[in-house]
Amino acid sequence: WYYYSGIYPSASGVSVQNIKTITIYSNETPRTPIADFTAEPVAGEAPLTVQFNDTSANVPTEWDWDFGDGMASAEQNPKHTYQNDGVYTVMLTVSNDQGSDTCTRENLIAVEVAGPHEPQTYVVDADGSADFTTIQAAVDAARAGDSVIVRDGTYQDNVVIGKSIVVRSENGPEKTIIRVARTESKDDHVISVTADGAVVSGFTLRDAETGGAGLGVFDATGCTFADLVCTNNSHGISLHAAPGNEILNCSCNNCYRGVDLYEGSDDTLVTGCNLSYNADYGIWAESSGRNQFIWNTLVGAEGGGAINLRASCDNLIAYNVLDCCNPQGAHCLVVEWGSENNTVYMNDFLSSVLLVTVDAGPNAWNSTEPVSYVYENRTYSGYVGNYWENVGGRGYTGEDADGDGIGDTIYSLPVHSPEFSPQYDRYPLAERFGNYVGEGNVIPLSQGWNFISVPRTLASGLDTAAVFSGVSMVGRPMYSYDAVAGWKTLRADDPLSPLMAYWVYSETPCTVPLTFDPDPVSTPPERTLAQGWNAVGFTGFSPTSARNAFLSIVDEWSCAIGFGAGEQRYEVSFINGAQGAHGDGRDLEPMQGYWVFMRSAGRLCAISG
Repeated sequence: WYYYSGIYPSASGVSVQNIKTITIYSNETPRTPIADFTAEPVAGEAPLTVQFNDTSANVPTEWDWDFGDGMASAEQNPKHTYQNDGVYTVMLTVSNDQGSDTCTRENLIAVEVAGPHEPQTYVVDADGSADFTTIQAAVDAARAGDSVIVRDGTYQDNVVIGKSIVVRSENGPEKTIIRVARTESKDDHVISVTADGAVVSGFTLRDAETGGAGLGVFDATGCTFADLVCTNNSHGISLHAAPGNEILNCSCNNCYRGVDLYEGSDDTLVTGCNLSYNADYGIWAESSGRNQFIWNTLVGAEGGGAINLRASCDNLIAYNVLDCCNPQGAHCLVVEWGSENNTVYMNDFLSSVLLVTVDAGPNAWNSTEPVSYVYENRTYSGYVGNYWENVGGRGYTGEDADGDGIGDTIYSLPVHSPEFSPQYDRYPLAERFGNYVGEGNVIPLSQGWNFISVPRTLASGLDTAAVFSGVSMVGRPMYSYDAVAGWKTLRADDPLSPLMAYWVYSETPCTVPLTFDPDPVSTPPERTLAQGWNAVGFTGFSPTSARNAFLSIVDEWSCAIGFGAGEQRYEVSFINGAQGAHGDGRDLEPMQGYWVFMRSAGRLCAISG
């Protein structure tokens, strides 16, 4: 060869006009093969179909598989179905003209009897003191409805979750780290999810650098991904043809992209997340619609920007801080390739020379319905837009003469190409959205007793029971309840906290506006619950299931019950692990309080800051 790059030979510099055949010979000495193989899945209900793949070294030419159930194969990469339950040992013998070798995997395949079973909990600890030493082994052993709890430590694996189970850390992402074991291609992810209804929570996922993701989700729906830290990956959390999932309180940084949605990953909720300091975009949505991107922080984009909507329609973008911090021209928001009917309001567009790039439309750059909000301690009802920071003369510079917090003149968004119609924010905010109370940030009170909670941390100085001072309680105090201290009568200066629940009496129906902490990176609250009944609050602005809201106490809570203020009676209870009328898949509602019974003490974590 004239040139050899180390990967491919090249005929560069050689005349090939009269060459009919080129034969390449190895210059290595022929060797006896070394047998090895992989299998997926290795556990499940009968009938279980397993894909076996030969990974043997030194170029075998013949394969002899023994599947352990009396069946065999001479294919290199056979697929075999186990019809009966049991545990099976698999053997692979490979050979070439230099000799043969055998690889034996004892008790590799575990086949369960099909049908319902009592949910099990498996514990993983690398030191050998628990049920399993690897996460994948526990996942393989689990069946639908089971839980895998991972103790503190650093694990190295490419975990594949192909069943509807819960996989969570015992003590959160700071203490439970999973590093990718193999990162050879874009298909190598720290965790891959391919099953509906899976839950993954409380891990740091890192080092999938060759196109892979910290968390990759494929053709799965109804999943919850919470309290994950994804760093040093090509992609933080990547969804492919995976609609109807929730990404809650996650952090993706030092990746190429933070969260990306592809191929119809519709109806996804991304909330409470910090998707900052990534090389391209914090959120990338391509051919994915009806998603909600709310209450997120996206700052420090190096090259692309904060959010990109590409051929993605009917999305909601609200209550986000978008700050590119890049004077070279990164975009806070890009709307392109036919992205239409998106609604964008109550966001802070900061620092970037290009606050937005519009190559599609029409889209709504303000709320499409009037909302209630509080500005300068006065309550208003009207349409609201976004805050546009004045960077290089490109932001909003209008006045607010009537002092309602809404600019008096519209803000024209520059379109990137002349073929697109001009678009406008018709109700630009005079200040950053943290100084307002937007849609969903008003607690509605019914006549009589109300069992309520605040959905996130309140602003300093506006975070006490005094915010209810305008409610006519006809002499009745507000109450809170602690499982250890019992009932407490609240004074006006007593603080109101997320995850706490309060009883409030109102003589007439009314609303109470709340003002939230404008700090977008504040630590989400936690609360220790004692054994017995606890009065707890719901965090977040969108309904979510009791199963998801109580994910951090999944092993401790047994039942929960809410109070219907309109009917002045308790509602149907939620039972942990149940389905149907009392199922834990039913939604908890924002602003509501709930009684939760704990079999043992546990720590409840917020699903939103």
